[in-house]
Amino acid sequence: MELRPELEDKLKSLRMEAYLYQDNNGGILAFRGPTWTVNPKTPLESYRQEFITNEHGAMKDFAAQPQTALASFFPDPELLDRKAYPARPFQPIDPTTLVIHPDFKPCVGFNYFFGADLSVRGDATGIALVYYDWINNKIVMPMNIRIVSPNRERIDYKPIIQLIYNLKDRGFNIKKVAFDQFQSNSTILELCNHGFPAEQLNYATTFVGNTQLQELICTDRFEYYADQEEFIGEAKHLIIVNSRRIDHMSYGPWKNRKDNWDATVNASVCAIDDYYKNGSLAQSNRTAFNVIERMVTETEKPKEIDYDKIDFMKDYF
Repeated sequence: MELRPELEDKLKSLRMEAYLYQDNNGGILAFRGPTWTVNPKTPLESYRQEFITNEHGAMKDFAAQPQTALASFFPDPELLDRKAYPARPFQPIDPTTLVIHPDFKPCVGFNYFFGADLSVRGDATGIALVYYDWINNKIVMPMNIRIVSPNRERIDYKPIIQLIYNLKDRGFNIKKVAFDQFQSNSTILELCNHGFPAEQLNYATTFVGNTQLQELICTDRFEYYADQEEFIGEAKHLIIVNSRRIDHMSYGPWKNRKDNWDATVNASVCAIDDYYKNGSLAQSNRTAFNVIERMVTETEKPKEIDYDKIDFMKDYF
């Protein structure tokens, strides 16, 4: 593996930073700067592997750039690669045409939730489809794609609406559609007129919404796939701005991008809320019914006689 070109340029451009502390006589007490600048005997090349294996940690420890390391939303960004399920043999939905793959079919018995982070002019739109697998107690994300306008114009929402209709026709039980707040009123109205529960939701702007998805990933309760590269890349580059805001980094391959992450947060929170409001009760009712049915069946079943346990000689004594 090699360093990203933009990171290579950034590291080589770093110089000794301003002195941090001075005594009353102007003497230097402390200063900050990249290790290879402070100590020329250890060139940048000697730290190359550190930046390849743990970029964020190396930025803090060797490049004296803690603002990009300490504020990382995932302290260990590579965890996102380790937690991902293997790539699938096909893409469920073509990100260019939005055509559904013939083998992409719903899991019967689960409610699906569609999240979209709609774009402004020149931006991309991220869409995600998830369901709550109450049997294994986890969220599953079979689809997560990024839609980019070829001319960097505002993306036409009609194909996205049609995709929702097509998924419904395919048998996906879409319980709710969640859009962010940007110009989604007309889209929501059209979906509602066609019988889809659609709402303006933006859990991705809340610290709780983001940390909820983070916790699911870290505790192996969120199933996503290695081929969902946009989602994984954006998640790796999220930073903590303050106690109320999670944002994207301003450099790197995912610069100013978290559309897919936001769409996933909105869809996942909807799935969890729905389960604990409605699904858990339905599951309890189904479990109780199964127990009662088994008890009735056992009661009605005729008892079998085990002749091997009968003492035929007891009547003679």
